[in-house]
Amino acid sequence: MMNYRAIRDPLWKHIFIPEALADALSSADFIRLSRIRQLGPTELVYPGATHTRAGHSLGVYGIARTMLEILERRGAAEWITPQGKMSWYAAALFHDIGHFPYTHSLKELPLEEHEALSAAIVLKPEIAECIEKAGGNPEQTAAIIDKQRATDNRETLFYRKLLSGVLDPDKLDYLNRDAYYCGVPYGIQDTEYTLDQLYPDIHRGIVLSGNAIVSVENLLFSKYLMYRSVYWHK
Repeated sequence: MMNYRAIRDPLWKHIFIPEALADALSSADFIRLSRIRQLGPTELVYPGATHTRAGHSLGVYGIARTMLEILERRGAAEWITPQGKMSWYAAALFHDIGHFPYTHSLKELPLEEHEALSAAIVLKPEIAECIEKAGGNPEQTAAIIDKQRATDNRETLFYRKLLSGVLDPDKLDYLNRDAYYCGVPYGIQDTEYTLDQLYPDIHRGIVLSGNAIVSVENLLFSKYLMYRSVYWHK
């Protein structure tokens, strides 16, 4: 039976991480994320915006885990493997591990994409060994994070679509988290309801029930409002 480590989060309450995978939270690369502000210098305008890449990464993992559990119950279990599932969890947890400070402020510079950096970091022994002990495959984790890595594995391609799309764990966490710490209402999503309206599709990743259209509209408009009031604030 797998052991889990419970981590308290102000947004999602308890986040349960397999013990072997949680050991990677003590790695130098992940600890570095706890010193990188999610919104860079935004705290100069919104004093509460001191949250970090580490907290966001844990939140994305928590949502990704819930998302996959729902999709499994609705048919995705047909193509999901135990190893692939753990690789997916690791990809969600470490998707931003290659981020450096002020990434978004420096995006006009010819720097290597953070996805490529993150994929390279998860293959480093300190983290790769934790992924393997948890039952995942570091190479698959890297391929989920970095779309430039060649693969024809349909499970890996499925996870790629989940990790980066219109309605993905990354957006569901950062919109809620940024709004929470900035003290603004614009990014708040009904995450539990939205996740409950998802259905799996091997080719497209997810499809939505008709009732979920309003959730997508809310997410897109919330993103616009967050850019206008927070991310582009001068």
